Amino acid sequence: DGQSRHALFLLAPLQAVPGVVQLQLVQQSVRQLSISVVCATGGDWGQVRRALIEIAQSLLGGDMRIEAIRVRAIPCEPSGKVRAVISHCRPGHVV
Repeated sequence: DGQSRHALFLLAPLQAVPGVVQLQLVQQSVRQLSISVVCATGGDWGQVRRALIEIAQSLLGGDMRIEAIRVRAIPCEPSGKVRAVISHCRPGHVV
C-alpha cells in the first residue's frame, strides 16, 4: 500500500518461522522485497520459503513482489554487525 513500516513489523513474524536461523530483508524498490534466509540444517527449505512469502504477503499486501533466497550466511558489515534490513528506496518509500 506504499506506507512506511517499522522493520520489526515484518522481522518478528518472519524470524518466528520454524527453520529460520537468520534473515535479512532487502527492499529493492517500493514493490519488491528480497528475504535472504539462513535455513536450519535439515530444515525443509520449501516449507520455510512458502511460510516466509505467505507471511510477508499477508503483512505487506498482494501487490508486493516477494522472493525468499536461501543463503549459507549473511555477511557482516565492517562493524561486525549484520544489518537486518537494507533499503534501496528513498526515505518515505520503505517497507
